[in-house]
Amino acid sequence: MAASNDPNLNLYHSWDFRESGWKTGMDYNLKKLGAIVHLSVISMDTDIPASPSNGDRYIIPAGATGDWSTHVGEIAVRVAGAWEYHAPAAGWRAWVQDQNAEAVRGPSSWELIERPQWVDPPASAADPGTPGQMAFDAGYLYLCVAADTWMRAAVATWS
Repeated sequence: MAASNDPNLNLYHSWDFRESGWKTGMDYNLKKLGAIVHLSVISMDTDIPASPSNGDRYIIPAGATGDWSTHVGEIAVRVAGAWEYHAPAAGWRAWVQDQNAEAVRGPSSWELIERPQWVDPPASAADPGTPGQMAFDAGYLYLCVAADTWMRAAVATWS
């Protein structure tokens, strides 16, 4: 019986004892797991880097050039001086380092997940801030609603 592929990660399995291809298949499985488990990528909007290091991972952006142009949306991993590509499935998640944010793969593309950025509490309503930033202290919850414009709500105990 030849090896089969699982439908989620496309890993090989179910070899017969001493079946030919086992080593190649297991090497593929281990490299793929190393590339995609606890996925963290350097960027999802950078084209092919000039000086990549082994282990670098990217989500290939639209408009990529060279070898990457036919792999848009895939995960590029630098292994032994060459790029390897992995097609993601809907629901995969990745930490995007240059965005300091998480991305999730939808049916056809990657989307950043919007999450509040927690910062130190502002000293006044006009302190520097970016819309969506949040802060808290013992008495207030703060929300930046416009550039350099903070609002706050008093925090009270449950009664």
